[in-house]
Formats: sequence, structure tokens, C-alpha cells
Amino acid sequence: MVPANVLDRAPVRVVFDMETKDPDDVLTLCLLATHPHVQLLAITVTPGTAQQIAVVREILHRLERTAPVGARDAASKADAVSAFHPAWLGSLPDASADGVAHEIRERARRLSGCGAPDRGAPA
Repeated sequence: MVPANVLDRAPVRVVFDMETKDPDDVLTLCLLATHPHVQLLAITVTPGTAQQIAVVREILHRLERTAPVGARDAASKADAVSAFHPAWLGSLPDASADGVAHEIRERARRLSGCGAPDRGAPA
């Protein structure tokens, strides 16, 4: 049994960094996006190809959720989407990120009042 005070706590704020070369991160995205005690502030994708962004946007659409999506390298030509994703979601048109990953992450932190600036972001 979950103690009552746990349910009264503010949601955990999450900026989720993911890739799509295998299914584990998209399944984690499904959990984070639908968990009642998680506030999904933003999603960053590595490298962030147009097909990867399409996968993330399709999942958010099907879950009726929204969050800004950032790409580390939107110009990447990497084969970054596993066969699992189109088999599960169907063929998807390419999609664009809302911005560069470190900018999306930092904007989410500022808007939510979370923590210190991201020290991992490029200068």
C-alpha cells in the first residue's frame, strides 16, 4: 500500500534524453508521459534525425500528450530508428524538432523553475 503523503507530493519534473536504436527508450517515454506523478518537461533525442522526431511525436500524439522535442543533431543522416518502431507505429512522415536539444532542455528548466543551468550544454 502506498502511503497517502506520497500521493500528495508534487510531480517529479523530467527532461528525458533518448535514442531510438532499440525499443527501451520509447517504452520508457510511454511510462513517463502517462505516469500520474511525472511532469514531462521536454524530450531530447540523440542524434535527432527527422525519423526519430517522427517516432517521438507519434507516441506523444497517441498518448494525447505534449512536450517540446529537441534534436542534438537534426542534420544527422544516421540510421537511428530500429525496425521495431515502424513495425509498431507504421510508416511515419519525417518530422522536425522544436529546436536544438540543449536549448530545449534549458528552456524547460527555466520555465519550470528547476535547478541550476545545464553544465553539459555547449557554450
